[in-house]
Amino acid sequence: MRATLSTLILALSLFGPERVWGQQSLNLPPEQLYEKATIGLSNFDKLDVLQLVVRRDSISFYHKGEFTQMDYNTVNYIKIRKGGKGKGGAMIGGSTMLLYSLLSIIQVQSDPDMELRSNAGAMIALFTAGGVALGGLIGSAIPRYKTYYIHMDKER
Repeated sequence: MRATLSTLILALSLFGPERVWGQQSLNLPPEQLYEKATIGLSNFDKLDVLQLVVRRDSISFYHKGEFTQMDYNTVNYIKIRKGGKGKGGAMIGGSTMLLYSLLSIIQVQSDPDMELRSNAGAMIALFTAGGVALGGLIGSAIPRYKTYYIHMDKER
């Protein structure tokens, strides 16, 4: 009895409970309802769906006006929109405007015919803030997606 218990504990620690008892661990999205999603099927078809409902054993959705329920055996992946790229756009816009402002100050200081104004620091801050705002607006219009490969382990 003790050897059997030790063997079971060793098997559970090495392989995990889903492989020892035959349960399948699915990599599912955290929320249960999504307005829009893309489903990749095992036969390499792609479905753009509406009102995706993620359940423990199946998914249901609207596709071409029909309500469909599908088992996870036929699903390869689920791709869901997860916001926009506003942070990255703000970083790119702000750093670009800061770089251009600093380069223009270097240009003014190297030219003996030009003089640097006393409010140059405020102008640099204003241009950089404008670049952050513009880059954030442009970046938020670009969607960011997260793909969940259903039959892969969550650690990968």
